[in-house]
Amino acid sequence: MWCRNSGLGGKLIDAVVELAGRPGLERVTVQSSKGAGSAYIRHGFATSPGLLYIELGH
Repeated sequence: MWCRNSGLGGKLIDAVVELAGRPGLERVTVQSSKGAGSAYIRHGFATSPGLLYIELGH
């Protein structure tokens, strides 16, 4: 099954960030392929050498 450009990846990113928004968790960090990095950035992740992360608002 090919899912590229179907929006499924973005929905998964949003779901993980939402679940991670529980008290006590401060950040979601991922290591991504170069091709997928832009999807994370579109969903609010910032870059760090070799990693992407998003600070969770508490």
